[in-house]
Amino acid sequence: QLILEKKMQLREAMQEADRNDDGRLSVQTWADVMQETLRLRLPWGLLQPMLAPIDDTGRVRWQVFLEQYEWRTKNESAHAEALLAYRAKLVILFERHQDASGNISYSRLKRLCSLMSYRHP
Repeated sequence: QLILEKKMQLREAMQEADRNDDGRLSVQTWADVMQETLRLRLPWGLLQPMLAPIDDTGRVRWQVFLEQYEWRTKNESAHAEALLAYRAKLVILFERHQDASGNISYSRLKRLCSLMSYRHP
């Protein structure tokens, strides 16, 4: 999920690191980009075989890697990206404005979203 959330930042960082502009990075460079962008201290080099394909020369095909992390539909993608962008605000919204049952009414959500300048579906 974090890769999906940070996909745009990962794409930008990998494009910048891709000096040959061929869609491929060394495993070490790919691992460095993953750690820097996601801010997760994981053994990315060891995880690479489970996450990202390599070419015949052993370089990570980073564009293919990122293409694996897609929302199922374009409409779903647009809504999900908007929700992810406003995730922190939505968490606060639900924590502070839900009723005793843990729910928030659609009208209240709609009003609060408009206050956040968020275009609801």
